[in-house]
Amino acid sequence: MVELCRNSPLAKKFGKKTSEIEVPEGLSEVEREQFLKANGISNSEKPKTEDKKDQTISKVKHDEEIGELKEKLRKKEEKIGDLNKDRDDLRKERDTYKSRWERARSDFEEEQKKSNDYKEQLRKANDDIDAKKKEIKRLTEQPINVQVPEDTSETEKALKKAKKDNAELSGKIEELKAEITRLTADNSSKDSTIEHLNSTIKEFDTERARFEDTITLKDEEIEGLKNRMELSSEHLDVATSGLLIRQNVDEIASDLLDDGNYEIKLARNGSYMLIIPDVEGSAVCKNHRIMLPRLGELVPFSIKTEYPLNPVGNNIFRVELK
Repeated sequence: MVELCRNSPLAKKFGKKTSEIEVPEGLSEVEREQFLKANGISNSEKPKTEDKKDQTISKVKHDEEIGELKEKLRKKEEKIGDLNKDRDDLRKERDTYKSRWERARSDFEEEQKKSNDYKEQLRKANDDIDAKKKEIKRLTEQPINVQVPEDTSETEKALKKAKKDNAELSGKIEELKAEITRLTADNSSKDSTIEHLNSTIKEFDTERARFEDTITLKDEEIEGLKNRMELSSEHLDVATSGLLIRQNVDEIASDLLDDGNYEIKLARNGSYMLIIPDVEGSAVCKNHRIMLPRLGELVPFSIKTEYPLNPVGNNIFRVELK
């Protein structure tokens, strides 16, 4: 409280006694001197608050708190930037696998078409062989009525022609057999290629599913960090970290977990788990405990274990399992 001159402008304006007028808190030294001069207060008088402390201290503290909050926001923005980069890298890798998968499927379809063509050629070759065998059998079993002409030269010519035709037919049969052998081996090779392509496509599908799960979890972490940044910028309190206790195979517990329904998401590699509040979630928390029947299948249990439990924003918790 500072005594003002009886005829000071501020006292006249508000119709108050000089003893009832206070110097505003949070003013810099220059602003304070200008205020005193404008209202007829002696510069030798040092304005005091009710607890007799310098009024500029609250402004210094306020500036320090703002500086700390800005530093926290900067670190969180850097973290969000890193997570965004990780997500973009994962998406690029996913797109690469997707492109490889599409090329593999295209190759598979082309090889399958070729295989079907080879099978059709093989079927026709078999039909041709069967027809030739029947023709040979027919010619072999057909009775031959040889009429000996008076001129033996005609008989010799006919015999030579028959031998030549028989040799040509035998040659064609051998060629067809060789072609059948080649087509059979080629078809076996194509079947092996098709089996390999099917296996590759299955691996690509599994890898793509893993990347999509990882991207989903990264997006949730980013969203949680953004929520934490908004809360900090509004000077709101952020949930504290704690511990998650696993006392048996299928039960987890923590004082930070409120009763209600949750959705539980476990990273594919088992490194961490997200606990997300969800009114439609299948995991129910009672007395700060959640039963998870399949937890033992995904994360082996031997003894009572404590895990770090960290808030990531929007009431979502991350459990570091490894």
